[in-house]
Amino acid sequence: MADPCEPFEAAMRLLGRRWTGGVVRAMLGGARRFGEIRAHVPGITDAVLTTRLRELCAAGLATREVTAGPPVRVDYRLTPAG
Repeated sequence: MADPCEPFEAAMRLLGRRWTGGVVRAMLGGARRFGEIRAHVPGITDAVLTTRLRELCAAGLATREVTAGPPVRVDYRLTPAG
């Protein structure tokens, strides 16, 4: 039998990681580009921000939307679950 607390515990592990709360907070106002998120989270490195965004997208809490054209635009936004 599956543990009913498992999804909650998995979410807390992800959200409890350093910088994740700030990244989520930066996206609360709507879609944001990488540089906008970085500006809202002082001290975060590009590598850590990339990792946190990938983790949030993999968990279904955020989406990554690529718009073609010069220049290519990449937006991140929270999903309803996020």
